[in-house]
Amino acid sequence: MNPILAFVLLMAPAVSAGDTLVDVRPGDHLVLKDFEGRVVVDTWDRPEARAQGESKSDYRFRTTRSGNDLVFRPSRGSDEEEGIRVTAPPWVSLEIQGRETEVSVRGFEENVRIRSLEGDVGLTNLSGSLDVYTAEGEIIANGLTGEARLRTGDGDIEVRASSAELDVETVEGEIRLEHLESRRISAKGTGGEIEFTGRMLDGGQYTFLTHEGDVFLRLVPPVNLDATVLAYDGEFTSDFPVRATGFRSGEGIQFRTGEGGTRLQVETFSGEVRIRRLEEGRVERPAEFDD
Repeated sequence: MNPILAFVLLMAPAVSAGDTLVDVRPGDHLVLKDFEGRVVVDTWDRPEARAQGESKSDYRFRTTRSGNDLVFRPSRGSDEEEGIRVTAPPWVSLEIQGRETEVSVRGFEENVRIRSLEGDVGLTNLSGSLDVYTAEGEIIANGLTGEARLRTGDGDIEVRASSAELDVETVEGEIRLEHLESRRISAKGTGGEIEFTGRMLDGGQYTFLTHEGDVFLRLVPPVNLDATVLAYDGEFTSDFPVRATGFRSGEGIQFRTGEGGTRLQVETFSGEVRIRRLEEGRVERPAEFDD
């Protein structure tokens, strides 16, 4: 075959209907673009990517491969809001781009990147590097073990049962971090509460910043902190004995608990900061901040 013709055939999109199977290989990057509605991506042990419409058997896709990039798009004339369900091996990386898109991803070991203008995002059992942004929608994650950056403009963020290093941020929402054993956490909000339940590991680094919300930390002992807490127009209380090591106006109180060594920074402008003891096995979420 003429090599130029072979290249053109490789780059041309294949249009398929119904249950679509495409071979994948190690190092491939799976990209889902321009879908609306639900985008559900799960894993299996076959070296293939399967794409299906959420409900219509005649839903059609365009599939394009360029090097290691394997791209799925809705074909012209298809209902973009129909949504898509994809199954792929866990060793491919994944990228999802959409507008009004509700995303659910499970089981991947490689990098995952998600961008959506509007829609909730659900994440389960991911161990690679994770980068998620939705302008409007909540993010709920379980079982993260790599590194995760989770951001939303308008929505809550909830992470459970995870050990990933976390960087989470919301403008108009609350942050809830439960059952965590992460070595590094940065959580930033504006008007919502920040809650953390879990264990702060020796030598770890933890930052919780909010403008108007309360910060509530429920910690499994032992708790060995070198901490700085600043509550401009609120109060600070702790179940753990603290030894003050410094204070500067506008910079808060510095103190140590236990043997120290774990860095904690908490800051709120008009909220309260409370550190509570959580005995092992008692992880129920408090209904409110009352003592």
